[in-house]
Amino acid sequence: PAEPAEPAAAVEAISLPPAQASVATSATPAGRPVTVLVESNLPIKALKIDTEGHEAAVLRGARRLLEARSFDFVFLEAAREVAGSEWSSALSEIERARSYGYTVSSLSGRGDLVRHAGLDAALKAQSGRTLVLTSQ
Repeated sequence: PAEPAEPAAAVEAISLPPAQASVATSATPAGRPVTVLVESNLPIKALKIDTEGHEAAVLRGARRLLEARSFDFVFLEAAREVAGSEWSSALSEIERARSYGYTVSSLSGRGDLVRHAGLDAALKAQSGRTLVLTSQ
């Protein structure tokens, strides 16, 4: 059977002064760019990233928002077998987020947030594939 067509990304453009705006550009798995303009001081409770190995690209695209600590929580899939050749890039982007003040956590088997001193500890402790970056 033929593979389903990838849905077109819908992007709404808004006009903001440069000091208040952040542009995040990333790529879909098919390589098409997706650009989103977001207020950089907009409080965002959570960002969930599950892009089947393309988490590093999403984190790169969200750098300005991460640096501004716009997200309270960033949930992302962190699995070497899924990330493949992008694994080291994903780890580098997670470490970059830590340099902006995010704490790396994992989820316990019961779903409790468990904070860790570093990325290595979180990767060893995670009971699934999800890591959580917290700005609190």
